Amino acid sequence: MLFTEIIFLKLVKLSFSVRKIRTIDAVLSAPVGIFNRETPCEPRKSRQRSSAFPLVAAHECASKESASTCRSALALRRVTDTGGFSENKALPAVRVHLLARICVDVATSLCTRLKSKLKQNDRRFMKSFTDLIKIKLAFFTYYTVAMGEVNPSGPVPIDSVFIYRPDKRLELWRFAFYMFLHAGWLHLLFNLGVQVVVGLPLEMVHGSLRIAAVYMAGVLAGSLGTSVFDTDVYLVGASGGVYALLAAHLANVLLNYNNMEFGIVRLIGIFVIASADVGFAIYDRYAAEQMGPPVSYVAHLTGALAGLTIGLLVLKNFEQRLHEQLLWWVALGVYAACTIFAIMYNLMHPDYP
Repeated sequence: MLFTEIIFLKLVKLSFSVRKIRTIDAVLSAPVGIFNRETPCEPRKSRQRSSAFPLVAAHECASKESASTCRSALALRRVTDTGGFSENKALPAVRVHLLARICVDVATSLCTRLKSKLKQNDRRFMKSFTDLIKIKLAFFTYYTVAMGEVNPSGPVPIDSVFIYRPDKRLELWRFAFYMFLHAGWLHLLFNLGVQVVVGLPLEMVHGSLRIAAVYMAGVLAGSLGTSVFDTDVYLVGASGGVYALLAAHLANVLLNYNNMEFGIVRLIGIFVIASADVGFAIYDRYAAEQMGPPVSYVAHLTGALAGLTIGLLVLKNFEQRLHEQLLWWVALGVYAACTIFAIMYNLMHPDYP
């Protein structure tokens, strides 16, 4: 509908431009005396015989643009009469000028509509992240009310049908839906904050589908990696997806380093956030007093690996080079090998542990 409106408006404008060109044709082909009645060499009879034409020309020049066009045509006519150049050369030049003006108007209109569309897309991106946050908050509120308590590290909904549990790995939906549950409000706020701060800029540049693929790849990698390397823990939270977004920033820097500003600063920020969270997970796992099931830091690491590899595969590369094509194939091979291995391991050990 957007381009249909633009085409219709420009066709209307083009019709007025055609009228201008016809006016110019008439002006250039008419005798000079018709437009300059003070010319002494023009016969009176000829001026009377052509008296209707100035009325048409005056009607065409009623608006400012038409009047300007007619003045330009008269100037061209005077130059032609003085031998400056021929009429055959003057008329195409005016037509080119008018067509150029039409092209500029079309480009300006398209740019205006494009800016408006980009603003709408920005609102849509924010809406997608807001909807995901609402779902997570709804889950957390439900289990908080159901269990009757809330603290920085609880409640942990162990009996939920969505939590990933190693003894219920045949219930396949648990490998993905555990991302809606969180172990306390501190865990929830950290994941939501990083998700918005890190994920929203990526989505605005690379699109919703690409970032959704990265996010879900991290979530699945977190549960698959935990099922293989950390089989004694339950899994809640969207840390796998959040770390996938962090690693996707690294992939974005690797692909488009020459086209972005402050690439090193971005890498340092990602490293600081990831190190702080992984360090907290390791401390909570081995040094802090255990108030419930242990925290799996394996999900963080495997989610980051998935985000890096999938990011190299699906994110936009604005200036592709040969070594980046080789990197694409390496990323595809690593992700495919790890995913196939984890799936086969779970199929061959359905009762493990």
